[in-house]
Amino acid sequence: MNYGGVNSKVKAMKGKLLNYNTYYSLSSVNTVDDLGRKLKELYSYRYLLQDISDTKKISRMDIEVKLIHASYKQFKSINSFISDTNLKKYLKVITLDSKIKLLKYMLCGVYDERELEYDVEEVEDMLSSDSTGIVAKLVEARTIEEFIENLKGTEFYSVLSQVYTENVSLFELEMALDLYYYSRLWSMQNKYLDKKNKNIMHMINGTKVDIQNILWIYRLKLYYNVEPEKMYSYLIPINYKLTKEQIVKMVESRTMEELKNEIATTKYGKYFADDDNLDKIGTNILKDVYDRAVHLSPNSIAVIVSYIFYKELELHNVISLLEGVRYKLEPDKIMDYLVVK
Repeated sequence: MNYGGVNSKVKAMKGKLLNYNTYYSLSSVNTVDDLGRKLKELYSYRYLLQDISDTKKISRMDIEVKLIHASYKQFKSINSFISDTNLKKYLKVITLDSKIKLLKYMLCGVYDERELEYDVEEVEDMLSSDSTGIVAKLVEARTIEEFIENLKGTEFYSVLSQVYTENVSLFELEMALDLYYYSRLWSMQNKYLDKKNKNIMHMINGTKVDIQNILWIYRLKLYYNVEPEKMYSYLIPINYKLTKEQIVKMVESRTMEELKNEIATTKYGKYFADDDNLDKIGTNILKDVYDRAVHLSPNSIAVIVSYIFYKELELHNVISLLEGVRYKLEPDKIMDYLVVK
């Protein structure tokens, strides 16, 4: 495939990503409604937020659900410039991330018994390629069992039905969806990509899996006090630069200090030395990997997936802005939570 056309399109889109000055301006507003108004003034978000009334007070929920749709819309825009059928199929696997974020959002609504608002047509487009009417059923669901039953006809039904029990936690359902995503991402690169692109995605996805496993081990120990034997079932069964022995040592570590020491011995140890913000550490590692992939192979899938990564990062930054403004943090403090290229 000739990547000239699609890469030119993607580079133009990348040039419209938010910069430091714009983030700082957004972080300086007083309310979430003010932030929503300023976002609507930006080229990248004008269309996304256009159906939010100028007279309606904008809430965090209004913006967040739109952001979930945003990355999927970006994918569809890029996909229209790609001629290679197998590459299209692989990029569709990457969009599972957006679909799973949406499902998690909807699952939270069921657990919290909250009424959430959706653009049914957009959500239907994201979740259902083989069935219609699924979103209306999901919105009406009042129990987790009913929600999962209403997913019949999508690839997510078997994922969630396999782990469902009467006492299943939201955490367990989210972990099952995440494991499915990473397993598909890994297996489909071998099925759909040529040797050059497969090698690129092997490096990128291998790093993603390693970092995700490190972060999960850390959080499972720190926040959930999960026993080691149970912890293994939550990890992605793929090894890249993390060896099985290193995984075992991290899982079996008895204290957080011991875990940090084990992380320090891995290929990623240098990143964890000077920062306590795990999400920021993981993102910085991935930034380096995506940038390296583009540098090494500018005429490949690298440019496309790098843009998708940076757009996802922007959307994550906007959510962090929402949280910071909501809790009345100072702009400089809010900026500490963002990862800006």
